[in-house]
Formats: sequence, C-alpha cells, structure tokens
Amino acid sequence: GMLHATSGFDHSRVLDSGGEAIWTSRHAVGGRAGAVPWTGCAAGLSAAGIDALEDGRSQLLLGLDLSLNNGPLGVRGEFLRHRADAEEDLVGEGWYLAAQWNFGPAYGIARWDSWRPQGAARDRRLSLGAGVPVRGAMILRAEYEWWPDAGRDDRLVLQVAAGFGR
Repeated sequence: GMLHATSGFDHSRVLDSGGEAIWTSRHAVGGRAGAVPWTGCAAGLSAAGIDALEDGRSQLLLGLDLSLNNGPLGVRGEFLRHRADAEEDLVGEGWYLAAQWNFGPAYGIARWDSWRPQGAARDRRLSLGAGVPVRGAMILRAEYEWWPDAGRDDRLVLQVAAGFGR
C-alpha cells in the first residue's frame, strides 16, 4: 500500500458556456493498494481526491491497474475514471496499455490510450519511443505521439528526466 498527500495544483478550464472556471486547489490526497499474486504480476486499486478552495469543488480519480513483467518485457494497463464537481460537472473514463522492452541500458516503449469525457467523442493516442540513461538517474527520452482522431496534430516529444532517492 501507499498513501500520499500534497498541496494541490491551480488550473483553469474553459466551460461549454464560454466562461472560465479557475480552480485554486487546497490539497490532494490519495493512495494505492496493490497485490503481487506471483512474481512478475501486480494488480492494484488507486484513488486520488483534490479539493478546491472555491465553493467546495472537488475532483476524484479512481484507477484499476495490472502489470506483467517477464525478463526484458514489461506490460502495464490501467482503467481510470474521473469526476469533477464544478459549474459543469465533468465525468470521464479511459484506459491505457503500455509495453516497455529493455535492451541493455536503453529501452523502447509503446503506449495506446483512450479517453472519453461523458457525452463526447473518444480521444485516442498511440505513442512510440525510446529512452537511454545518460548519467546516474538522468534519462534522455524521445517519443512520437500519433492522434488518429481529427483535431490533433501528431508531435515529437523530447524529454530529460531525473530521479532522486536512495
């Protein structure tokens, strides 16, 4: 199991009515409970709640995940549900399936995901990429994102990621 609590994050959103909702978050709390039924397999349930300062608005995210690892190949999938209580209630759900193949210090990744806000069209994405450690916990990563649904441009994402810990 794992629990987390942080200060929240501020963000804004354009409403269907044309106005703007600005959220100043107070805090975010959540956790994950998981099980490892056998070596290389893990499953879990997760939840996160975010409370805003104005009008008692809140968000809730729920997740169910499963991961399988066998040697250099790892596969992970998760189903997510999101609800936000605001001027216009938001409900959405989605899932992703990701695979990572480790070859030496570098790795290749592929991810297929789908998100559908209630009453809207499904938004799908395919990502293909690779990462390589540079020094210690610093990683260079490149990923190409393809959006098969209309209205989004494909893009190449380049990242430098660093990890900290013991």
